Amino acid sequence: MNSYDFALVGQGLAGSLLAMELIRQGKSVIVVEQPAPITASRVAAGMFNPVVFKRLNLSWNAKEFLPLALDYYHQLEQELGVKCCFAMPLARFFNDAFGANQFAVEADGSLLDHLSVQSYSELDNFDAPFGYGIVTSAGYVDLNILIDAVRDWLISRESWMELKVDPNSIQFSKSGVQFEKVTAGAMICANGTGILDWPQWSHLPITRTKGQVLTIENATDATGFILNNGKFLLPVGGKTYRAGSTYEWTLDHNDPDETGKHEILDKLKPFLKSDHCVTHHVAGNRPTCKDRRPVLGWHPSIPRLAVFNGLGTRGVILAPAMTLMMANLLLSNIEPIEEASVRRFDKYFKNN
Repeated sequence: MNSYDFALVGQGLAGSLLAMELIRQGKSVIVVEQPAPITASRVAAGMFNPVVFKRLNLSWNAKEFLPLALDYYHQLEQELGVKCCFAMPLARFFNDAFGANQFAVEADGSLLDHLSVQSYSELDNFDAPFGYGIVTSAGYVDLNILIDAVRDWLISRESWMELKVDPNSIQFSKSGVQFEKVTAGAMICANGTGILDWPQWSHLPITRTKGQVLTIENATDATGFILNNGKFLLPVGGKTYRAGSTYEWTLDHNDPDETGKHEILDKLKPFLKSDHCVTHHVAGNRPTCKDRRPVLGWHPSIPRLAVFNGLGTRGVILAPAMTLMMANLLLSNIEPIEEASVRRFDKYFKNN
């Protein structure tokens, strides 16, 4: 029987960062990753953009969370010996004159540090009658590079195993948890939509949102910008781009399909060269919480069981701050901020 301070279920972005943080702070950790060819973190483009285009304001706590996140990822790069965090301006193409005017107003006002209306020659050739604006504080984290590097780091410390955990076979007690040949002081579920298969968390209002993403070769000549007109086109090196994404709340199946592919390509048509080639097409299910906020904290009745989930589409920005909050809860019993605490859903548990 192997014993650890913490057993962490899932090694997506949330599980990767939390595992490293706990080990850095002197705790023994085993990360249990279910065999799965595709997970949401693997599919995600990993973009960070602090601006919500629909309302043209900053996303939740972005003023605090974004600089913390960038520092955190750069620290991880140093520690893991990889390059995975890339700053890259985002060009937002407008659908009408109102959107263009609103952007210009905010670029000279409350979002001065994040927006620009500067013109760039490599963007001026696109068919864009209402023009574009630039988000200067955008970029992306290559999550596959990061997650693979963390996995290797964990394996080198004998802190990773591949196993499908049966939630009904876990024994919980006030002193810890036991499953298979593992005992731990506590278990944290960081398993994305996998949590929907855990009856212990059936009260949480988390659902699956399917997203489809394409890899395209020779998509466009604009290599220095993320292009966005409601869909995104992200250059990731050479002539390779990632494109997406769909947001599908009604799921007939979990696989990539032609409907999703054409939804992306049709929207991005103004940017695409005639000889572009789709080389890869994947789909993943994001864990989406009812109020679009993360879910952190201890189970309301089961001892030594916790959740770290629901980072959503802004996960790259949110993950480092949420990781530090989760570590503070586990190690120092300091509750996370109310908006992210699982306790906000206790009423659902009581009504179950």
